[in-house]
Amino acid sequence: MLFRRTLAVIAQNGRARRSQRLRYPYQESLPVPALFCYNHSMPLDRHFSATVYIVRNGKVLLHKHKKFDFWLPVGGHMEPNETPEEAALREALEEAGLEVELVNGDTSGFQKDERARLLVRPAHMLLEKLGPDHEHIDIIFYATARDGAVVSPSADESMEFGWFSSEEIDGLEMPRNVGFLAKEALRVLAEG
Repeated sequence: MLFRRTLAVIAQNGRARRSQRLRYPYQESLPVPALFCYNHSMPLDRHFSATVYIVRNGKVLLHKHKKFDFWLPVGGHMEPNETPEEAALREALEEAGLEVELVNGDTSGFQKDERARLLVRPAHMLLEKLGPDHEHIDIIFYATARDGAVVSPSADESMEFGWFSSEEIDGLEMPRNVGFLAKEALRVLAEG
């Protein structure tokens, strides 16, 4: 109800009156139009995706994306009825030919039963804007690969792969968040 009233006020005079702004204190000083990000006349295409930063011997695996022409970890869209961890494992196998072990940050001691099991807790979740009307809700995992495992991507996947140290990441062309998360994966998995 508050949302509808706020929109009506915006439409009426371009700015919400103080009594009809959103109720969170940090938003009180913002004009309401600044809180809306999208042109809702254009349909938003939003997908869930899973990304895996795979670490082995102090290096992280990245590939040169065929479409974007910069370095990224393996990952892709989640399939219908697939859990995030199933998608991450599938993408690692499809894109890199690697069976990996996802790192689970959950140490709660939860015991599964016949009705529930604990999913692997992702390292992060990102909302990534890939275009004016295209977004991914990206579920980020960190994983380890066996020593000696050979990268063998599927024929239709990127063929340019590399294992990179933290220092080598700085010289690669990639989005800033990818470099940050790659270094974080290296640090977290080095700490055990």
